[in-house]
Amino acid sequence: MGIPGLTSFIKNNSTQYFENHQLTDTLVIIDGYALTNFLYRMHENQTSAFGGDYDIMATVYIDFINLFLRCKVIPIFVFDGAYEQRKIETIINRMSQRIQLYGNQIKTSDCMPYFGSDILFDILNDMDIPHVNCDFEADAEIVAMAKLLKCPVISRDSDFYMNTVPYIPLDMITLDFKSTMINCRLYKVEKLLNEFGGLHTSYLPLIAALLGNDYIRQDTFSSLLRLRPGTFNCGLKLKRITEWLRRQKDINNALYNMTYNLPHSRDYVNNQIKNIMKEYKNTDSKYLTFVLQYKRMAKYQDGLKNYLKPNEKTILPLWLENNYRKGTINSEVMTILTLKKIFFKVQIEDYQKPPYYEVSFKILEVIFGLLIGKNYTVPTLGRKNGLNTVLYNEYNKESDLTNTQCISKYNFVPVKKYEE
Repeated sequence: MGIPGLTSFIKNNSTQYFENHQLTDTLVIIDGYALTNFLYRMHENQTSAFGGDYDIMATVYIDFINLFLRCKVIPIFVFDGAYEQRKIETIINRMSQRIQLYGNQIKTSDCMPYFGSDILFDILNDMDIPHVNCDFEADAEIVAMAKLLKCPVISRDSDFYMNTVPYIPLDMITLDFKSTMINCRLYKVEKLLNEFGGLHTSYLPLIAALLGNDYIRQDTFSSLLRLRPGTFNCGLKLKRITEWLRRQKDINNALYNMTYNLPHSRDYVNNQIKNIMKEYKNTDSKYLTFVLQYKRMAKYQDGLKNYLKPNEKTILPLWLENNYRKGTINSEVMTILTLKKIFFKVQIEDYQKPPYYEVSFKILEVIFGLLIGKNYTVPTLGRKNGLNTVLYNEYNKESDLTNTQCISKYNFVPVKKYEE
């Protein structure tokens, strides 16, 4: 996820954009799913094709949390929720890539075990560590919470390189689980901007949009920036972007000129840029009230009471919401409720046999009935037998998503509706 090529560019120039830092006596906001994948890949022992390793993962998660607590650092874990309609194309493309990758006879990649993240939720609940499951993508909430709590963010998402919150990439932390200190490197976006002519930080959302991300194609502004389509040199793109932005009268003028000559996708791109700008300016945390309920956050409650709002309204029924926020109910439930779809995780298995999830269809029919009633048809997407090409006909403004590799579509009719 994030801005293609930006992480590699930043790392290759890390001496310019980072400074040494030691975490102590502070809060930190941790991107939950980024952490689970990072720690698993650090400690995976070349057996991911067989699944499991949950005992190893549990030990690593506990050691990680205890290291932070020992250094008087309170971690707050924030997790992504449901998939969003605007990211459907990206999600399906990545599913197809994983299906092709995991279908190789020689397994050259690691595969996150199915319940890897569930283990972390269990541990967080057992240790009473502050955490929250968001309704949708967590990036905006992570930034808003970090601004209010005046603390760093820990993640691996390149989107955080285009924000003013203090950012610590996971691979810039020295993880010695027996240590009494946490040494790391802290990213400063001002250093990046100074390197490219000293633009004000208010232009960061436009830089992010011009670079391209999960919502705006990388080559959308190639003509504007005088770049060949398919140019992946992030340093060159940043140079052209900052030069172009410095020639603009102000942000509004830049926004107008960015989209003026775009073809059919003008309205779509304009809306995406405005969303990026809105999230960048946002300081309203939807879930801070929930996070402050944890005992470890007691001393921060008085200082933040003026920023607290009633818990964010959600489409979840009351009997489900609290368990969802704590992670004891999977975020796929929210995807079912909002998109009326389910996406099965891609796993390493025998691709000449039926997919692993087919045995659960009858159970899923009941679950769908509990959540949305029996008047809906629910399409589900996952691996098809073998590596055959099928069509997925979900309409999208940017693409009709046809010719998607290896994705199979099933339709469910829920069998009953839950009644309180």
